[in-house]
Amino acid sequence: MNNFLFYFPVKIKFGIGLWEKLPEEVISFGKRILLVTGKKHLKETGILDKIKSNFENYSFELFIFDEVPPEPPYFIVDQGAKIVNENNIELVVGIGGGSVLDVAKGIAVKCKIPGSIWNYIGADTISNKGIPCILIPTTAGTGSEATRVSVLINPETKEKLSVASDYLYPTLAIVDPYLTLSLPQNYTAYTGIDAFIHALESFLSINNNPLSEAISLKALKLIYNYLPKVYRHGDRIDLREKVLYASTFSGIALTQTGLGAIHALAHPIGVYGNISHGLSCALITLPVLEYNLEVLPREKLILLGRTLGIYSIRSAREKILDKIREFFDTLEIKLGLRNYNITYDSLPLLAKEGLKSRSLRTNPRTLREEELLNLLQRAW
Repeated sequence: MNNFLFYFPVKIKFGIGLWEKLPEEVISFGKRILLVTGKKHLKETGILDKIKSNFENYSFELFIFDEVPPEPPYFIVDQGAKIVNENNIELVVGIGGGSVLDVAKGIAVKCKIPGSIWNYIGADTISNKGIPCILIPTTAGTGSEATRVSVLINPETKEKLSVASDYLYPTLAIVDPYLTLSLPQNYTAYTGIDAFIHALESFLSINNNPLSEAISLKALKLIYNYLPKVYRHGDRIDLREKVLYASTFSGIALTQTGLGAIHALAHPIGVYGNISHGLSCALITLPVLEYNLEVLPREKLILLGRTLGIYSIRSAREKILDKIREFFDTLEIKLGLRNYNITYDSLPLLAKEGLKSRSLRTNPRTLREEELLNLLQRAW
């Protein structure tokens, strides 16, 4: 067994109804709180009004920052950090999907470092601890409540890159299945696929270790078995909770191991095609996975196969690809980049952009620009 490091400093509270006890959770952190969320969802579902109402019984000053779009530009983090510093905020609370959570933890750190957050793109470029941060996911997908990563976009250069630092871990994650009940069917599928790919790429990563492997395989099995059920029965909170804690498991695993070429290519696909991230992952999964399975050791091939219900090693690679293709079919995912505003002529640019991703470093096979282009062409 190779040496490995597993570091995870986040307290996680999981359960139905915990989001309503938020005021009780923040008491020890201070009285001036910045609540970070998106522009629509919490308002339309009445959750934001309920949160405000719950805080009225306490002597907190609650500042609302509801400017986070689905694919957040880096300057949103800079704007939020400015609000923190101007109002002496003591705690950042992010409640929303992965973009909101990424922005919230970015704000909590950015308020203590100079310049723009974009200056810190890369790994371990931040040297100062931020202020406390609580993250509350409303989707079962990104696992951002359990990671050390904030993914942001530069609209001028059309780059989608990440800041990674142990200082980006939240202080507390409150994971409540109730908050995922209002997620529309298509986004239930897209965010669930993102979590599935997180677990898959963590398992395949060159940094995979015994602890992360156990977590990623558990997440894979749960999502594979339960996401199609949630897709058909979105009002079943007992099904929702299985996918939600699997999503958190995936986040824990990926932050230990890194990801791979699926995410490296999904990011530029999403930016240039204006495609939801989970869908972008699905569109490139099969070509990349087929490429990676060629070097997967027999024992790992067996583990992955069993997780997907395959118990024969004969033709295991083909069977795994078929199982995942069927999984996407149950979620009504239409494959083919050509169906999503991605032109064939744009594929070389997407390959070039994908080459910038740190996720390639942990992919099980080395990929150069020409191999990335070939995978995109096969996905087109």
